[in-house]
Amino acid sequence: MVKIVFSPKALEIIENLRNIHKKLYMIISDTGCCGYSNVHLSAIEPRGEYVYHGEIAGVSVYLRPPLDVISSYNEVTIEALPTDIDDSLSLETTMRYRFVLSSNITCKK
Repeated sequence: MVKIVFSPKALEIIENLRNIHKKLYMIISDTGCCGYSNVHLSAIEPRGEYVYHGEIAGVSVYLRPPLDVISSYNEVTIEALPTDIDDSLSLETTMRYRFVLSSNITCKK
């Protein structure tokens, strides 16, 4: 199973949002549109086919199948990129950031 970590900036944003929303949920899907990874942070627990990955830094993380079984990375990082405008409903965009997946770790063999 892939290890998921948050960058320091992502952790800072998560902590600020947890002070507002208390419980946070993250859904990670395969590559999204527009050159971004599909990472969605919400105060609403996901319903449907999502696979619970675990709790990371107090966030309940879910993976969208088939990502839960096909990921070829040992570790991925959730980075926080500044953005002036974003049409996402993901909570971090209210703080003018967008979460994306990043990996500079070698793939599984």
